[in-house]
Amino acid sequence: MAARTKKKKIVKVPSDNKTYNNMQIDTSKFDKIIRKKKYYLDPSMTLVKLSKLLGTNRSYMSAYVNNARNESFCDYINNIRLEVAEGLLHQPKSRITLDRAAELSGFRSYSTFSRAFMKHYGVTPSQYRKKIFGDEE
Repeated sequence: MAARTKKKKIVKVPSDNKTYNNMQIDTSKFDKIIRKKKYYLDPSMTLVKLSKLLGTNRSYMSAYVNNARNESFCDYINNIRLEVAEGLLHQPKSRITLDRAAELSGFRSYSTFSRAFMKHYGVTPSQYRKKIFGDEE
């Protein structure tokens, strides 16, 4: 006798939500909480740690990041950090150093920050700042 395969039920949800393997995921809920509570600032943030903080399980969080956001967890957190860092880099050098911008945006080290910044923006943080301020600093 052949084994029966269980058919997955797909749940219809509003357009701002997604459904993955019977899990309803509010695609704005996680982003709002992560940004409001600034969980991205913890340099040692992991998928498991964030899942616990959000009161969900790792699989649910992973499905959200991988399917709804189309990126890895590391890229997801780093992209939020880079948005914060970009805002900090718009401040004059006399107000905030590049090392401090990396620290304030949640990166463990300047080298990690610089690599992520270069990957995302195509220039180093110092080149980015020079484009903004030129040589006037």
